[in-house]
Amino acid sequence: MINNRDKKTVRWIITVIVAVVLWFFYNWGGNLLLQPIAVRQIRELTGARVDIDRISFMLSGKIRLENVQIGPLIKTEPDNSILTAKDFDVSFSLLSFLKFNPQIKQIRLVDFVLNAQFNNDTKQWNILALKLPAGGTGFKMPDFRFKRGEIKFTQISDGKETKTIACRVRSASAKLEQDKDLSIMTIAEDGANETSGDRIFVRWTKDANPQIEVEGYLPQLDLELFGSRCNFNSFYSKVVTDNNSIVFKKTTIAVGPATVIDVNGTIADLKTDPSFVFGVRMKDLTVRYEPQDNCFAHGSRIFDKFIPLLQVFFDNFNPQGLLDLDVVLTGKVNQIAKTQCRGYLGCKDVSIKYFEFPYLVEHLAGKIDVTETSMTMKDISAAHGKVDIVMN
Repeated sequence: MINNRDKKTVRWIITVIVAVVLWFFYNWGGNLLLQPIAVRQIRELTGARVDIDRISFMLSGKIRLENVQIGPLIKTEPDNSILTAKDFDVSFSLLSFLKFNPQIKQIRLVDFVLNAQFNNDTKQWNILALKLPAGGTGFKMPDFRFKRGEIKFTQISDGKETKTIACRVRSASAKLEQDKDLSIMTIAEDGANETSGDRIFVRWTKDANPQIEVEGYLPQLDLELFGSRCNFNSFYSKVVTDNNSIVFKKTTIAVGPATVIDVNGTIADLKTDPSFVFGVRMKDLTVRYEPQDNCFAHGSRIFDKFIPLLQVFFDNFNPQGLLDLDVVLTGKVNQIAKTQCRGYLGCKDVSIKYFEFPYLVEHLAGKIDVTETSMTMKDISAAHGKVDIVMN
């Protein structure tokens, strides 16, 4: 006859055996069933190339994908990946298990880079490689969580990649919505709301003439523009493309305390001899040689290719201070160095020092007319020490 102590021992043994069996099936199901489902659904969600170094099933029930790259089907150099992530954690909806149809509920990215890249050599956006599934009945895009990463816009010219805008992300979430041909992605830092905190909205269409709209508010000095950290109080950009042109309908950026940048233009005849017309207006722009918060660093040599004379002016005179820039640029994509320029620099309070005449001239005020071949001063007032100067 079995006493109470022996019964308790038997119950413990049975409990351990059941736990081991359950753990075996739990681990077996995770590794053999959920892993391939996770990979397949990620490929279905993106419609793009998905490269994964390693896949593992975690005790929490998540699937971890390591060193993930998502991008166009054909991989190129410089790297055209849209997303790279060290850890790519996938969680499934519990309700979907009860329906015997496991569906990804949440994706968490750690140590990631999200890169919207335009290749000036091939005239292609990497993000247009995404082919998101249509939102049919019962379909729901997973939620996204981000930790320690970078969101950036880069351009490729002559086989070299240049980072134009970059934003560091500490901890944030993203929501993706779809309605037929319209996709909307909202990215917001933890704790952000409709009126405060870092947040970005991206809208794009997949019709015959794709449109991309980007709107955001980044007041936390997490964004980098030409090497300088900037707080973008607001920005908006709309790009429309077809088979033979790219139209930048409007780009407006409010930087720091007072700077406003407006850009619009067109790149036409993409299939034959691409040409462009761009209007660039910068108001209350603070210029420095080295990167500085909410300033334009002319040491980045951004004007070197398409307004070389203006870059020569920056290099020779090292202007520091507050100015306006208003120019119209016209030219051929394959002859950037021959770009035609018409416009002006509006000096508000600028100091200069010519490299061959090392005397500081301060408080420049007035307009300098700028073309691709000349810079003309008209009644520019300035000072050298206590001496007032008029420059022509």
